Amino acid sequence: KDTVCAGNRIRFFNNTTGVANQSRWNFGDGVWRTRGMGTQNRTFNTPGTFTIQLAVFNTNGSGACTDTVSRQIHVLAGPTSSFTVTPDQGCDSLLVNITENSADAAKWLWDYDDGTTDTISNPLTHFYDTTGNFDLTLTVTHANGCTDASTETIEVFSSPIVGFTPKNVCEGILASFTDNTVVPSGQALTTWSWNFGDGGTSTAQNPNYTYIASGTYKVTLTASTANCSSLDSFNVVVEPKPTADFTMSDTIGCSPLGVVFTNNSLVSSNYVWDFGDGDTSHQTSPSHTFTNTTSATVSYDVILYANTAFGCSDTLQKRV
Repeated sequence: KDTVCAGNRIRFFNNTTGVANQSRWNFGDGVWRTRGMGTQNRTFNTPGTFTIQLAVFNTNGSGACTDTVSRQIHVLAGPTSSFTVTPDQGCDSLLVNITENSADAAKWLWDYDDGTTDTISNPLTHFYDTTGNFDLTLTVTHANGCTDASTETIEVFSSPIVGFTPKNVCEGILASFTDNTVVPSGQALTTWSWNFGDGGTSTAQNPNYTYIASGTYKVTLTASTANCSSLDSFNVVVEPKPTADFTMSDTIGCSPLGVVFTNNSLVSSNYVWDFGDGDTSHQTSPSHTFTNTTSATVSYDVILYANTAFGCSDTLQKRV
């Protein structure tokens, strides 16, 4: 008798010689099947002994020539490989809990698809420390040598690497925040969640935001793909807004009119004066002479730009 394991496919080769051109097969279940002369495939899922019968015919001519042959096969009971994993998805690394549910197994071989294996019946857990897709396979062996295998797929995704850049973060001024998050290959960001540290939030990718008071605020960005989320935080210093202010020794007079400007600005360190006649100055409190070469009255709009070292600014305009 030939011995096979339940659940395995068996190939039956038709080795008939002579002029037969048709065959009928009985695979031990009492059913005759008409076939050609080629190889037959059959899977036996039930253990037991089966008598396989082959009858061949020559259907040409007036005669009815036949021949038969039989063989016995013994189908051994096979084990059933079965297990569950939780969770089967994670980010960056993953600890998988394993529950082994196999039947009729005498030996176990676990292949974690990460270069490691195990032969205990139930390893309980396995840790995946790299990203990727892993086919965790359990092959079990019956005491009679028959085997069965089952597979569960583990997916470990890469998380985005969050980063952002603030710009023009000044009190009372519209600041911009640019998302610089690095996205894993083949993935895309789906959501953004900003916390500006003063109770304000946004879900835009690159939001604008105005702080009403100076100070240090912890800004947090949480960026998410379809599978993973990451966050990053750092302190953003909101510089106080300067106050531009100045007085003039004269606001009206005859040409040439010399005017002394007194700078009374607050929280500022550098200045730009535009005298409205094409001349400028970077002095803190400059003097300037205005002229009029026409017969009509001429006015000049003087603008002071008061700036901080950080770049915050304020302006004030007065007329001469």
